[in-house]
Amino acid sequence: MSSASEIHAGAVTLFDRLPEPRLEPSSKKLYLETLGRMMAEKIVDPLRSGDARDTYNVRRAALHAGTWILLKRHIDAFRLASETGDRTAAGRAIRVLAHIVARCEAAIDRDPPMNREQSSFASPPSRWSLAEGPKPRRAKTSKKHALKMLPANWAILIWEKAQVENWKYLDALAVHILSPVRPAEFVAGQRDGREVAGVELRLKGDVLVIGVTPVKSHGGKYGTGETAIQIDAKSDVPAVAHLVALCGRGQGRAIVSLGSTNPMRKALAKLGKKVLGDCVVVTGYLFRHQYLADLKATVGAGSEVAAAAGHCTDRTQARYGRVEHGRRRSEFISATGKRPPKATSVVKVLAIARSRAGPDPASRG
Repeated sequence: MSSASEIHAGAVTLFDRLPEPRLEPSSKKLYLETLGRMMAEKIVDPLRSGDARDTYNVRRAALHAGTWILLKRHIDAFRLASETGDRTAAGRAIRVLAHIVARCEAAIDRDPPMNREQSSFASPPSRWSLAEGPKPRRAKTSKKHALKMLPANWAILIWEKAQVENWKYLDALAVHILSPVRPAEFVAGQRDGREVAGVELRLKGDVLVIGVTPVKSHGGKYGTGETAIQIDAKSDVPAVAHLVALCGRGQGRAIVSLGSTNPMRKALAKLGKKVLGDCVVVTGYLFRHQYLADLKATVGAGSEVAAAAGHCTDRTQARYGRVEHGRRRSEFISATGKRPPKATSVVKVLAIARSRAGPDPASRG
């Protein structure tokens, strides 16, 4: 039987192999819950036969982040108990550490975390990619697949209903309509090495700039760092006029922020049900999928779509709305990232020229 010092040393060694996770509270909760379910399985392993890539990625991230969090919690508990001479608490912490190492170490050996300095582009293929057997598609319940069930002008209908009701979250709704912002990006927090207050709006002459700092950056390793979406401020799209007026009240600048994503999420679902019935639950991610589909129909899939989405590579956009469900965005000028996305050959560029005759009226709103 290993001694307490040996168990502690083994736990510290495993802890040092894992990168410190930098997570939003919702992601931390998800990863800890996912790791808890994994540890209840016969063998802890992110890779399961029949899982989609997204499921494997979440389980792998949960293994790394969740193990780090649990190890730190109980290593700290053991140190405190040792300093105060609390043998009962020290023994309890050591038993938990032994269990974590016994269950998770082999799984981390099979799925080690990426080197802190290594680019995701240079990383080897994942175990999911190399595994034999079926490779399920993204879940059919994904908002990507919901777009085909919606009327072409669904976003306009939502906006018009929100205006009639003087809806509480009109500012955030306008940003959702005009950019592929994630709901969590409205919430203030530490992102990309700095404190971010929410989504920043700037009016520069006839150009409205929507500045978004992505939440899924993992401490700056992924994503664009910051995305700037330039929009024609003279456009007659109602959501544009709303944000231009908002900037006008703030001497050319404004911050759109939320204290939490949940209140707007619930309110948006209720608003969407009034407009669209039960065909789909309207969420911020539904707008994100629609916007990226629209952008593919406007500029063609590629690096500009990736920049708008806050992605570090143009291949990730394939998981979002399809070009056939998109409408041309007459108000869109450009999208750039602080860190330009890496172009790859994975995404088939669907080149649709900007000079295509006439804007699509369904894109209004």
